[in-house]
Amino acid sequence: MREAGLTHGGFYRHFGSREDLIDEAIDAALTDGSRQADTGESLEPVAELAQIIDGYASKAHRDNPQVGCAVAALPADVSRCGTRARHAYSRQVRRYNRPARWPDSTSRSPTPSETKRS
Repeated sequence: MREAGLTHGGFYRHFGSREDLIDEAIDAALTDGSRQADTGESLEPVAELAQIIDGYASKAHRDNPQVGCAVAALPADVSRCGTRARHAYSRQVRRYNRPARWPDSTSRSPTPSETKRS
């Protein structure tokens, strides 16, 4: 906080309560995770899924847990949080599970070039 030029009191005054601070932090972590998960490309569902899995299972993801998946890291904490954090968490889980993101059972298997790991 010192590097940001804030005291603890100055920082906490930005929030109405401890719960507001936690809700804001969880919402921000989940929103940031959304940006990281978005490929920014229009891919076929199978290719998009392969890209997400490759990123999630990558060495870079493994070696940098601070930028890991908040959905996987936060369920126990979120269950004890306020409404805003629970809604943000639910929104993110629904986003990851939206039908358009995942291939249906009639989709073809990804080609080797779609699943090739770098």
